[in-house]
Amino acid sequence: MSGGDAGRKAASASPPQTQEQLKVQGNEAFQRGDCRYAIYLFSKALELSGADAGTAEHVLYSNRSAAFLRLGDYVRALADAEVVVRQKPDWARGWIRRAHALELLGRLDDALASFQKAQELDPANEAAVKGLQDVQQRKERVECKGFDRTVQPETVRSVGELLWFPELKNVTWHLEVSKERIWLEDGPKTPFRPRTLFIVDSGKLQIANVAPHCTRDAISLDELLQFFAQSCSKHRVRPGTLEMTDAKTAGLLRQYLSPLNVQVVATETSEAMRKFLSDTFATFDAQEREQWKDLPHYAGVLQQRAQRGLLSVEGVTLPLIRGLFEAAAEFYSAKTHLYYTQSLGVRLELSGLDGPGPALLRELCPEKGPGLVALIIRNAKGQYGLACTTPEQSKQPGHYGNQAVMFVEINELPFEDADLVELNGLPCSEEKYPFPVAFAPAPKDSDASPAS
Repeated sequence: MSGGDAGRKAASASPPQTQEQLKVQGNEAFQRGDCRYAIYLFSKALELSGADAGTAEHVLYSNRSAAFLRLGDYVRALADAEVVVRQKPDWARGWIRRAHALELLGRLDDALASFQKAQELDPANEAAVKGLQDVQQRKERVECKGFDRTVQPETVRSVGELLWFPELKNVTWHLEVSKERIWLEDGPKTPFRPRTLFIVDSGKLQIANVAPHCTRDAISLDELLQFFAQSCSKHRVRPGTLEMTDAKTAGLLRQYLSPLNVQVVATETSEAMRKFLSDTFATFDAQEREQWKDLPHYAGVLQQRAQRGLLSVEGVTLPLIRGLFEAAAEFYSAKTHLYYTQSLGVRLELSGLDGPGPALLRELCPEKGPGLVALIIRNAKGQYGLACTTPEQSKQPGHYGNQAVMFVEINELPFEDADLVELNGLPCSEEKYPFPVAFAPAPKDSDASPAS
């Protein structure tokens, strides 16, 4: 019997009656990690607020907020924290509860303000001090994703000195910013893909210069100008034209390179250039595969590079992918999966239902009609998913269909799909992305639970 089951059995044998007893039982459940039961007990205690109020109501809301937060239901955690700060605005812990929920929902500015309020009320509170520092660092990390237009004086001087090099008006260079097919992690922060700069001689279709990939997920204007200056210094020339695919960046570069008589042009990448870059990246990929094939640290990256993106599947279109992401975000944000410790089979009646989820199912499974069963599943890594099968299949032990969608971090998606997310603004809930998977048919006599 698990600790949570034992605690529940003892509670049912002698059920607490008073609000204080319920609170104590809830705290005990929370401490042993049984957040669902803790939420139930704190909720029962709140029902007694009018008749048998032995505990301040704001404490119960605070405790339930903590249980929601640990369970992963950040929306409900925030709702309870909002009640706490309304009822007890001079209590630092309530503002800390609110700040943690806001941070996990990605509302960093609001989280920062709540931590600051907590620190004003209790300057010595370590949780407020540490929380404030963590959110500030995360905010800086998020903001660095934007394009930095700052140019250092040293870079301006280096660009100006290029006037000493001969100008070759018939030479055109192509400046390319590519994403590496690898994820980098910066401590506990969100992994990101580094960028690499290429300059290609457009006439000869050969690499003129390559910069080492940067360890950030954005390239700044200063870095672009430095790289151009280094490339000119390496070849002791100035090209007549520098072409790019991004018009906005080209416009920013133009004001610095026009005095050098370098024409900066925003243009579509030619088919020949696209093939050359594709072949170049494939060569680099093959070299790295050879270097990393015996290194366990890179096994996951090599496997991920080989995964096909959703658009490579026959019949899959971008509108269909958007529908998948919208439906997945709708399901994950509802948090239904957090309140069931075992798989839940729910019969789906699609007729008459609105929203992206039913619409997507009707499009994907028109031949099955309304007779579908959805199964909430969870794998060994603690990731949740949603499988969809027929009522007949769902009755078989250990069988939950041949396909499902798991909710994963972005660094577990194929690189092509990660690009789709960024380029098309595909929706997600709490940075969890749908990852379709296929399962082998379950053995006929299997008693395994449906976990991917």
